[in-house]
Amino acid sequence: MSQTAINVPPTAARRDASPIRDLLLLLAGFVLVYFLPTGLRALANPDEGRYVEIAREMAATGDYISPRLNGVLYFEKPPLVYWLEAGAVKIGGMNLWALRFWPIALAFLGVAAVYGTGRALWGRAAGLWSAAALGSSLLYYGVSQVIILDTAVSVFLTCALCAFMLAVRAPPGPMRRRWCWALYVAMALALLTKGLIGIVIPCAIIFLWLLLLNKWRELRHAHLFSGMGIILVLALPWHLAASLANPPPGGWNWSHFFSADRHNQGFLWYYFIHEHVLRYIDPTTEHRVQPWWFFTVILAAGFYPWVFFLPSAVRSVAQGGWARMKAEPEIILLFLWVLFPLLFFSASSSKLPPYILPCVPPLALLVGRWLARLLAGQNAVALVWPLRSLAITGFLLGALLAAAPFLGILPPTILPWIGGLIPLFILLGVALVNSTHSKRGKVREGLPAILGCTVLLLMVFNPIVNDYLAVKRPSTASVADWLGPRLHEGDKVFTLWDYGPYQDLAPLLGRTVGVAGQIPDEQEFGLSLETSQLASRYPGLVNYFALPANPTVAQVDNALLPPFVELLRGPARVYVLVEAGKYPLFLKSHPEAPAHVVWHDEHFVVFSNQPNSDL
Repeated sequence: MSQTAINVPPTAARRDASPIRDLLLLLAGFVLVYFLPTGLRALANPDEGRYVEIAREMAATGDYISPRLNGVLYFEKPPLVYWLEAGAVKIGGMNLWALRFWPIALAFLGVAAVYGTGRALWGRAAGLWSAAALGSSLLYYGVSQVIILDTAVSVFLTCALCAFMLAVRAPPGPMRRRWCWALYVAMALALLTKGLIGIVIPCAIIFLWLLLLNKWRELRHAHLFSGMGIILVLALPWHLAASLANPPPGGWNWSHFFSADRHNQGFLWYYFIHEHVLRYIDPTTEHRVQPWWFFTVILAAGFYPWVFFLPSAVRSVAQGGWARMKAEPEIILLFLWVLFPLLFFSASSSKLPPYILPCVPPLALLVGRWLARLLAGQNAVALVWPLRSLAITGFLLGALLAAAPFLGILPPTILPWIGGLIPLFILLGVALVNSTHSKRGKVREGLPAILGCTVLLLMVFNPIVNDYLAVKRPSTASVADWLGPRLHEGDKVFTLWDYGPYQDLAPLLGRTVGVAGQIPDEQEFGLSLETSQLASRYPGLVNYFALPANPTVAQVDNALLPPFVELLRGPARVYVLVEAGKYPLFLKSHPEAPAHVVWHDEHFVVFSNQPNSDL
C-alpha cells in the first residue's frame, strides 16, 4: 500500500467531539427504534422459525458442527449465526428480544463502522450523516428486524471494506497492519456466515480497485500471508469438521463430486457445489427467478428516503471526471462496492430482496459525505430539488395509502395502521415544501424533518409487518400456547402438507415435530442421508425416495399419506396441525382416518386421532 497518505480534508483535520459520545448517541437511537419494538412481532415463517429451530437444536444437543433443522441435517449455510442464536436461546430461551438481539447488535456494528469510516475520511459530520442514512434506510432497518443471515454477512462485508479503506490511508506500520488484519477477520466472519461470497465480494472489489488505479504495489504492504493465516485459522476448522462428520455415504468419489447429481454425496458437495455453484447458475435449483433489473428496483426503494439525495451526491464527485475521482480513490472504491454486488447478484438465478443489502452502506457513505460538505460550505440551496422530490413522493404515498382500502391493494389486517402513515407522509411533504420555499438558511431544516418522520415510519414498520406476515404466513404461537401444556410423554405432533408455514412450531414447543404429506425441498438432501432414522417422523419417506424423478402430486400423496393414516390408527396419541382450508380436503381424501378437531382458529385446525384428548 502507498507510502503517501491521502490528503485529509480540513473538516477531518479539526478536533471534533469525542467519537464515543457520537456512538452512544447512535446506540440510544438504536435501542429506541431498532430494539424496543422487536418484541412486538411473533416469529416470522419460514425464515425466523427455521433459524431459531436450528439454533435451539444446537443448544439442546450440544452438536455445533452439523446444523439440523427439525432434526434433519441442514447444510445450506455456515454456522456463525446459528452459534450466536444458540447462545441467545441458552440465555433467554424463546424470548423475542433475546432471539432478535444479534441481528440488531450486528446492524449497530455496521452503522458504527460506517460512522467511523466516514469520520476518518471526511470528518465528524460526514460520519454522522453516513450513519444516519444507513440506520434509517428502509432495507437496512427491515432486514435487521428479522432473524436471517443477510444482516450479518452485510455487516461483515462492510467492516471488511471499511477496514481496507482505512488501511489504504495509513502509512506502513502497526496501524496499517491492524487495519489489514481487521479486513481479514471480517472476511473470515463473512465466510462463516454465508459462505464464499464473504471472500469473493470484498476480494473482487479490491481487485477491481487495484486494477483501475494501477495500485498493484499496494499489495506489498497488505500483509497477505498473515491474512491468509487469519482466514484459515478462523474459517477452516468448522469446514473440515463438518466434512469429516458428514462424508459421502458410499465413500469419496472426486470424479462424481463435480457434478449436479446429489446421489451419494456428503456435506462438502452440498455446501460447495449445490449451494455455491448450482444455486447461482441453475434456475431449477431454487425457485427464486426474477428479472435482471429486480435488485436495482429493490435497492432504490430500500435506500428510501436517502435515495433522493443520491443523484446529487454522485454528480458532485463525477463532475471533475476521472482525474478528480482518482484524487479521492475511496470514492472509486465506494462505486465499485455498489456496482459489483449489484451486477453479481443480478446475474444469479436466485434472487431475494435481502441479497442486495451489502450495497446500502457505500450509498450511505456517498450521501453522508455529500451532505457534510454541502452544509459545511453553506451551499444548502443544492438540497432544494432532493427535498422537493421527497416531498412529492410523500404526498403521492399518502394519497396511495388513502386510496388503498378502496383499491384492495393491501391486506385488511394492516389497514388500521394506514391511518397513522397517511398523516406522516403528508406531514413530511408539508415540512419539506415549507423548508424549500423559505429563506436559503431554512432549507437545511428539511433534514431533521426527514429524520424525524423516518424514525416514526420505521417504528410503525414492526406492527405493519407483523399483521402483513400474519396474512401470508401466520405464526403458530397460538397453537403452541394451547398445545404445549397438553402434550404428554409419547404424544406425537405432526404438520400436514406444508412444513414452511409451521417452522416456528418446533422451537415454540421445544421439540422436533413430524411432517406428513410433504418432503420439504430444503430438507430433502438431509433426509436422503438418514432415511431410516427419520422415517418415523416423515411417514412414507422410503416410498418417496423410490418414486421416479419429477413425480406428480398424486404420486407423492400415494407415497406419503397412507403410512401417515396408518400412524393415526395406532395407539399413540397424535396431534396434527393443518391449514384450516386444507382440513376438509384431508377428510375428503381419507374419510377412514381418525381425525377429530380439538382446536381451531381462522388460520389453523388441530385434529387428533383420539376424540377424548386432554382438552
